[in-house]
Amino acid sequence: MSSITVIQQNDAVHLITDAAHYDLDGVILSIRSKICELPRSGCVFATRGSDWSMQFLEWMLSRCDSFDEIVKVLPGVMSVIDTGFLTFASDMPAKMRHYVITIAGWSESAQRVTTVMACTYPIGDPADTEGWSMNDFYGQYTPIYVPIVMTIPPVSLEGALGRTVDDTTDWVDAMDPAADGLAIFEEQRRFVSTYIDSVQYVVGGFAELTTITRDGITRSILKEYPDQVGELITPDGAMPIAEAWESELASRRANMETAEAA
Repeated sequence: MSSITVIQQNDAVHLITDAAHYDLDGVILSIRSKICELPRSGCVFATRGSDWSMQFLEWMLSRCDSFDEIVKVLPGVMSVIDTGFLTFASDMPAKMRHYVITIAGWSESAQRVTTVMACTYPIGDPADTEGWSMNDFYGQYTPIYVPIVMTIPPVSLEGALGRTVDDTTDWVDAMDPAADGLAIFEEQRRFVSTYIDSVQYVVGGFAELTTITRDGITRSILKEYPDQVGELITPDGAMPIAEAWESELASRRANMETAEAA
């Protein structure tokens, strides 16, 4: 799965997303935006993980009149799409089926711009390498209101921003979505994503800032990267992929030895 950062300020939600679409080996297939606008409701959504479902999600969710209606129908929409996938492509690997959807928009019930996420993994699914489905609050297809700032992959905000982090509303309202969002993105780009049989760098293409307010949606490209279709993502300053894989294997061996000794 690739990256998303959510910054929820008093009068706006900012999403910073990447643009790399890649195969199971981490080879880039295309570079294009992961943001989908829903003009009727004034919302946007983005998916991380498999992107096969985006056109179906857009087709169904575009009929909703508001963020609150989307939140209400989302579990059913995701379930229907997932059922279709399992019916016609049940032999596909889990990585090609599952995704996390992030939706932001103006909520009449909350009287603010806000954000939810939902995921396709069944509860406790061992294929869930990020641990979403292991949390007590988790429900398959169930929208979850996200924290005021969220970074996925998870990176240190203090390390990325070079200053002390506060989780108060005032501190978040003082953030610069473009400068701070790009600094976080740069850290995510060097994050090693771990799978059963590989490690990969998966954040690439370009960094896109999408701002959602009650009055509208704006989008801009913060930075483009020299990633190329047909190649692996190789971030500047990141650990070489072979070295990262050996480190991961060493960590697994150590964990196994600890478990056996217990």
